[in-house]
Amino acid sequence: MAEVTRRVLAQLEASLPAGPEWLSVESAAEYLDVKPERVRKLVARRAIPYYQDGPGCRVFLRRRELDNWLSRSRIAATPERHA
Repeated sequence: MAEVTRRVLAQLEASLPAGPEWLSVESAAEYLDVKPERVRKLVARRAIPYYQDGPGCRVFLRRRELDNWLSRSRIAATPERHA
């Protein structure tokens, strides 16, 4: 089972679009297709994973963690009901 998981993760990582692992607020906003202010609000609420040297210092976000955060935010579709 662990080998299958490792292979699937390797394939997923290989299929990710090329780009930097670490993103600025502006780059993360572009990656998530939102405005930078939205990312700043998520950081301020600690609703999104981020890294920072200290208060008032520059914020960095890891692309893979943003992907995981989005996956956890998934809302399942409800099945259509036929009349």
